[in-house]
Amino acid sequence: MILISDTKDIMIPKNYTSEQFSLPLFVKIINWIGDTLMWLGIQIVSLSEKKIFENATQEIASSDWPENSHQIALEVLLHSFDNEANLSTFGRVFLNREFTRILTNNLKIQKDIRRYPKITEVAIQRPLFITGLPRSGTTLLHNLLAQDPSVRIPLMWELYQPSPPPETETRDTDPRIELTVDMVHKLYNFVPQLSTIHPLFPTGPDECIQLLKNSFMSHSFSLMGDIPSYLEWLEKQDMIPVYKFYRQQLQLLQWRTPGQPMILKSPSHLFAIDALLKVFPDASVIQLHRDPIKVIPSFCSFLTIPRNWTVQ
Repeated sequence: MILISDTKDIMIPKNYTSEQFSLPLFVKIINWIGDTLMWLGIQIVSLSEKKIFENATQEIASSDWPENSHQIALEVLLHSFDNEANLSTFGRVFLNREFTRILTNNLKIQKDIRRYPKITEVAIQRPLFITGLPRSGTTLLHNLLAQDPSVRIPLMWELYQPSPPPETETRDTDPRIELTVDMVHKLYNFVPQLSTIHPLFPTGPDECIQLLKNSFMSHSFSLMGDIPSYLEWLEKQDMIPVYKFYRQQLQLLQWRTPGQPMILKSPSHLFAIDALLKVFPDASVIQLHRDPIKVIPSFCSFLTIPRNWTVQ
């Protein structure tokens, strides 16, 4: 493991507070309607595993949870958000759509792996993982190393929708690129400050946390609300199966778009370095360090974005 200490001020210097974010009018209207109905004892948007599964299966021909689909994790996550996070009505709408997307990914990935068993034979040799505290320079280093044309860097659009397996011939024209571009444009329209705080590039490198989220077992879900019972449950879980599923997703991405080594980045790997190294015994890890006095306010500033949209 390589340690890089004190990255100083290489991250975005400007911090924001929740008061500096103004929700769009349509979001305020949705929340007002939801609050009014809640006052009358009516919940118009529930976080229902059954509904999320029904929505996901509309996009993929599947009627049963497949093996290793992490159903229990989704149940615990939904219960925690529903009872502890103090979600706004828009937050409930957003999380329903987000969990539907993740479950759809889960089902598609596992269907592809069953359909193309050779995916599990793809070698992931000597991958390089970049990790460290949030806002410590991991994104900068990841983008810097991505300039090497010989390495394999999962792109943002691949990570958000990894299945079906990307192909080299269509990697620049895949229809998922346009979907991701549209998503980023909407985010920037709603939250212009995001382009300054954490720029997003649909065809550029992005955090592999998206692949871990497909198991519904990730600390990153807490960015969208306080979910203490889920985090307490997660701390007790064996993360090796999660990283085995994560490895299968990397194999899927590399199957038809090869390149070595894979370079991956996420602060979330700090929570499970032991599991990561058991699943990837030949991996190299770069851990960045930055003064916590600078990291904490920067990360709290970043948290104002998802929390302002999802909680009351």
